[in-house]
Amino acid sequence: MLCVCGELYGRKPPELPSGVEVHGLILNLYEHYAACDMAVVVGGMTTTIELTALRRPFVYFPLENQFDQQLYVTARLDRLGAGIKMRYFQTTPEALSQAIKANIHKQVGWKPISTDGAAKTAALIRGVLYET
Repeated sequence: MLCVCGELYGRKPPELPSGVEVHGLILNLYEHYAACDMAVVVGGMTTTIELTALRRPFVYFPLENQFDQQLYVTARLDRLGAGIKMRYFQTTPEALSQAIKANIHKQVGWKPISTDGAAKTAALIRGVLYET
């Protein structure tokens, strides 16, 4: 199991059970997402949309004081039917373990989302640059 703390926890990593690898940063984290059985993440747009596009099950916790995560990210994930939203201050370890147990290895039910946005954008830019 990997725990990627980033900057949210400051200099001291959280106390975790033995066997859990703690990292401040992992380059190409999306590769780990692609291989994961289940992810438990903060509810940021990049992370949750990567997991959605990769069709990996995930539990997400939108930060309580982040307007965009509470409204925009949650609304988009709701429209897609992706992820399991939980509230950090209302979630017990037992409730989290039940959510993981119920969803780990589960086939996701949302439709695939487009992953060719960069290619479409490049084609549009190319068309503008090379128009005669």
